[in-house]
Amino acid sequence: MIHHSHFVATIAFTSSAVSHGRAQEDDTANHKEKNRQAQRKFRLRQKEKMKSSQRQLEELTGQMSRLMQEKAELEKRNRILEQVVKLNTNHEERLHCDAQIMSREQEMLLQELAEFVNLVETRSDLTVQDAKTWTMEQLVDTIFPRYVERVKGLLARIKEGDAAAAKQLDALLSLRHEHEKRRALFSVFYWAVYSWNRELLQSAPPPPSPSTWGHILDALVLTRLQEDSMLSARRHLLTRLQQVATERSQALSIIGLELLQTDKDKWHSCPAVQRLQMNFGEERAAVFTFLFSVCDETLTLQQEAILDAAAYPWCPDVWQICSVLHARRGPGEQDAAPPAGLNVDVPALQSLLPLNTAFRFLTSPLLARGLGLRLKRGILMDPFETVVPATAFPTPSIEVLRKMSLFDVHCGRYREQMFWDWAKEHLPHYVQLPH
Repeated sequence: MIHHSHFVATIAFTSSAVSHGRAQEDDTANHKEKNRQAQRKFRLRQKEKMKSSQRQLEELTGQMSRLMQEKAELEKRNRILEQVVKLNTNHEERLHCDAQIMSREQEMLLQELAEFVNLVETRSDLTVQDAKTWTMEQLVDTIFPRYVERVKGLLARIKEGDAAAAKQLDALLSLRHEHEKRRALFSVFYWAVYSWNRELLQSAPPPPSPSTWGHILDALVLTRLQEDSMLSARRHLLTRLQQVATERSQALSIIGLELLQTDKDKWHSCPAVQRLQMNFGEERAAVFTFLFSVCDETLTLQQEAILDAAAYPWCPDVWQICSVLHARRGPGEQDAAPPAGLNVDVPALQSLLPLNTAFRFLTSPLLARGLGLRLKRGILMDPFETVVPATAFPTPSIEVLRKMSLFDVHCGRYREQMFWDWAKEHLPHYVQLPH
């Protein structure tokens, strides 16, 4: 019996030990499973943290990229404004108050024009005295068309590998570029050429189609870097125009009440009207920055000449060309339409609105006899042309301008009053332009 009891006890002990061992194994397995789950959760948390950090890094990188782009755009705008200030600061006041300065600068311009025509016509005998006899009609109908034909001829020779033609074209374009930079001092000249072409537009054939601008774009043979620069300028303009449209709608929302409470002859002094005028100035600055970025900082002088020659007699539509380029880039290039809020439909305010707001001026078809691409750029450079109310300055007709000498046109003698004088009286807050 003792042996039997001992055997039973041994079996019981063994069973107990096995059960205990199994329990330990289960505990170990459970512990390992918990560890695995904990590790999985830890890895998931770490993964989420990494994803979150990655998202934050991408956001910060994006913010940094946008800030750097904004910094670059601001620096570009500062460069542009420095040029505008240099060319336009008090120039009308100075020119028509100081006849000596005006005559001296006019002599220089006419001398340059004579040199330019000598290059166009491959001669050397024309002098400033000859230039003094030239009329506006001669410039528009003879001199500039000959320049376009000369450019076309030189470009054709360059395609054939004529190195001498390349040097001749470079000399011609450099002289014209410097001449037009200085002629910007006489903004009234650009206004006269614009008035001439605006009248011709009434009987002109339809403007070039988008497909035609596409062919002209191909002729420019842009580099990828140039294309990127043009698309960047387009995007920046659309962003600025959205801000302008928002500010304009805010000004228009309160302008009605102010006009009701103010005598009509004092409307121009209403804060909301002045705010609207400043808003027109912001639009002009944004559009001019776009044109400057494309024409002066992206295209070469030769590409600008190709553009003038291919588009003549139309003013090259830089916006349409950039839009064609944008469409070619496809879905990877984010699209955006110009904001509708740029339009101003307030009949009572017509006497206070400019002849053209800047973006409408940029995108409207325009003939360019006499100036080419520089016509729109020259008008937009001036702080007044796309801001000052149109009723302040009647547009001169072709008949008035036709027989005027270039000297008289540069001096604005087709006008009874200069922009600067009118602005000092009616828009004193705006004389501090450009912004």
